[in-house]
Amino acid sequence: MSVEITFEPQGLTGLVAEGAYVWEAAKRMGVRMPAECAGRGECDTCAVTVTRGAEFLSPVTDAEKQHLNDARRGAGERLACQSRIVQTGEVVLHVAPEVEKVEENHAKFRKAFSKLDLTPKMTFILELEKAIVMRQPVAISGDEVEAEFRREFNEMSLERKLAALVELEGSAAVHGVINVANLPFTVGEKVMDLLAIRGRKLAQADFDQRAPGETSPAEPVDAPGKS
Repeated sequence: MSVEITFEPQGLTGLVAEGAYVWEAAKRMGVRMPAECAGRGECDTCAVTVTRGAEFLSPVTDAEKQHLNDARRGAGERLACQSRIVQTGEVVLHVAPEVEKVEENHAKFRKAFSKLDLTPKMTFILELEKAIVMRQPVAISGDEVEAEFRREFNEMSLERKLAALVELEGSAAVHGVINVANLPFTVGEKVMDLLAIRGRKLAQADFDQRAPGETSPAEPVDAPGKS
């Protein structure tokens, strides 16, 4: 059976198969659905507010109770990666205000970052690289937008930090002057080597703590977390 699902404020409506997770439905319909933990139910970045059809979704999971407090759940919030459509009906969802705010701030910071000269860009990138390798938070500094980005960066999962770092590096690269600029890129390369080593160690440590039969860190994770 098919279920009609609508995502607001995008205004996108489509049919998905009964039994699908909301997170899967969003990806299939082209709705940008942040999920720092890649849909494993380990964060609240994919939170959505159910404005209609809550009765057609699966019961609240332990992961949702952990990451969404009573007030948020009472307001109709669910984790998209944990919410499965279990009955035929009409479901309308809205991106949670907290997620919208984070995404809006990230967009503002990326815009401001793109206007910087190459030297301050690379200085900032190296600061983030060092923070990841040393497993230390970045200092909260800069104007309101940058300071908020730094706070949010400190709360990101390792995977999301790496994604944010790659995005900023791409912004610096488009200047087309990296090969001729007199900047310490050899230092950056060494940091990236350390970053890769640290990332593999963290991934292996995470895998060692998993229950037998769970996905290996070498395998891609594209499915929502278990209920």
